[in-house]
Amino acid sequence: NAQFFTVKPGELVTIYTASTEKLQPADAVLCSREGTEELEWSCDESGRILTDPLNTEPAAIFFIADGHGDPINLLESLPLWLQEHSLAMTRIITVVDAKVLSTHETELRPWFDACLHFTDYALLTHTAEVAPKWLREFTAHYQKELRYPCLFEVTKNKTAANPALILDPEIRRISMLFETADELEHEDDSEDSTSTPQPSSSNPDLALFERLSDGQRKIALADISKFVH
Repeated sequence: NAQFFTVKPGELVTIYTASTEKLQPADAVLCSREGTEELEWSCDESGRILTDPLNTEPAAIFFIADGHGDPINLLESLPLWLQEHSLAMTRIITVVDAKVLSTHETELRPWFDACLHFTDYALLTHTAEVAPKWLREFTAHYQKELRYPCLFEVTKNKTAANPALILDPEIRRISMLFETADELEHEDDSEDSTSTPQPSSSNPDLALFERLSDGQRKIALADISKFVH
């Protein structure tokens, strides 16, 4: 039986949103719950995450990525931020706009491939605007061909069927980026122990973070801001 994540009425929930994102109507909905505070995050020139200070210790923190930014830059910086605040990553959720992806698949498939590598739960939106065959092949590629353990859900009326399932803390991502040294050692006793939350040479995450001599990513992703508004 899954032990679903729950927040009791009145418990504090903190939502971090990117300072570069424009406020959306949904932001008001996010913060309409009593006991919810919205704070901002940003990155300095070195890529280090900077956040508004927490007013108190929340029961849960939701960290929302910049929907127009590079997800790999954020993911590379998150382990250090989590360590600095004595936090653990529980769930990574990716929203896949099926219409945008199917329209610009050549440019955007690598972008979503990278995101889904780190994903526990994927929410597919605007699926009514794509061919059913495309949708079946998309999910089958990850679930059957690549055998990704992450869950996929097609949203209806912009709503998930079971929000509690999305927040189930069971890890379903294939990425090992947010696993502790002890957890990695438990998986493979041959690995060297380290307290630094960075991908090891045996970690498949490493390729996504690798840089060339000029500082650019070896695996370059499309600028998502050119395709979403």
